[in-house]
Amino acid sequence: MASSWVERNTSTTPSSRSTANLPFQQDLSRFSIAIIVLRAPSKSVRDLRVLLPQRLAALPVAKLGEVTWVGAEQRA
Repeated sequence: MASSWVERNTSTTPSSRSTANLPFQQDLSRFSIAIIVLRAPSKSVRDLRVLLPQRLAALPVAKLGEVTWVGAEQRA
């Protein structure tokens, strides 16, 4: 049951330069989701794996309708 909730409420998309502008491109307050953006030097598993502890720590504090930044280029 928990895994199906995660599948419905989790999205993994490739990062891009437009990710930095995400809060300005979308009115995120309209959505009942929390967005966690991983900022890594590349999309390689090695670089993303380093961020897993930070991502797990961000899950309980991520707020609905907001972006939580994890990684080297965190945003306020």
